[in-house]
Amino acid sequence: ESAWDFSTNGRMIDLIADSRVRLPGTGDVSCQKETYALVGRLSEGDRVACASFTYGLMTMGESFLLEYHAKGVSGVEAAGKSTDLDAEIIATRIGPDRMQLTVLFKGRPAPDAEILVPSQGMATETMRTDDKGRLEIDMPRTGLFSLRAMIPEEREGVYKDTPYEMVRHYATLTVHADPNAGVDGSDGLAVAILEDAYECSSEHRGDLSPWTGIYDCSFNGAISRGSLTGTGGSLDVTPLDQEATPPTDDMQLLEGLPTPGSLNGGTVRFESDRQASGGTRISIDDDAFIFEVKDRRIESATLPLMLGSRRIDVLEWTETDDRKALPGRMMVTDFDRDGRITRVLDITRSYSDMDTMPVLETLRGKVIEKATESGEVIMKISEVERVGPATGDA
Repeated sequence: ESAWDFSTNGRMIDLIADSRVRLPGTGDVSCQKETYALVGRLSEGDRVACASFTYGLMTMGESFLLEYHAKGVSGVEAAGKSTDLDAEIIATRIGPDRMQLTVLFKGRPAPDAEILVPSQGMATETMRTDDKGRLEIDMPRTGLFSLRAMIPEEREGVYKDTPYEMVRHYATLTVHADPNAGVDGSDGLAVAILEDAYECSSEHRGDLSPWTGIYDCSFNGAISRGSLTGTGGSLDVTPLDQEATPPTDDMQLLEGLPTPGSLNGGTVRFESDRQASGGTRISIDDDAFIFEVKDRRIESATLPLMLGSRRIDVLEWTETDDRKALPGRMMVTDFDRDGRITRVLDITRSYSDMDTMPVLETLRGKVIEKATESGEVIMKISEVERVGPATGDA
């Protein structure tokens, strides 16, 4: 799977149904057509799987036959192994920070091949191989990443009674950097996708420095003040006046999307009724939490509350200079235990230090609890101080 691109749909599964799927050194694999993909069984020691199929004739300025050659590997080291694919990408680590890519076509280096590589944040960059079919890039830092190369071939033929003179070979390499991501009953792909989405679309980043701050809150006229301690995985709230402590559910609004620490190390899996779509739904601990992820962003999250549940939908995004995004506007809907709506909040969020250490600065919005009444919520964070090094700091 290309994982965060998720361009597949039911029609695409039909198109790839005739794919040849195989394990290098082992042979072909029989796949079962499911609602979301073709699924084949691997043995415990398998680290490389590949597939190829003919998509058909395409017209993009010119007509050509489109052929796909896909390879997926578990662990960065396995990305350096060659297969018998007509077109493929070999990736080898060069020290801790760099990676060398080699594009092969029918076993030989492909010079000047177009290749799409991960760049900063959610961005990608189109580059080309040198005269030896090689390209050196920064080592991707996500638990899951993909590369795509295109090699043109002048070849005449006929496909379904239609002649062609050009073939475009698309080779993809998907790398699951951590072979052990799917432990304790979790699905490794689901874990990698959710972790990547947190890094790309929230302030809850793994390399965020620990910080402290002061919050001031006005919630429907009730005033409170307290201190905050935050990391990439948690946000701890300590009211200064215990008698004026706002409800826990109200203070959770400071988090925006639920912090990774609140997930309690639960079992992470795709939703049981998984479908082919433009995104994916990820369930934690049998739907205690549900995340909808699309294009590497968490678009919605459902989480438990003391007396029911909460759904958070991100309506607008704040783009950052490091090519990531932060929730700019959210709709928060609270439900009771019977599933009835008890409250709706339309809130906007602004941040300080968005590109180095994003921390919520101001939360402001409207609270609707009755058809004829509404209130306001304002939360401000000030006196933010970094109290420890970020991951990777000297």
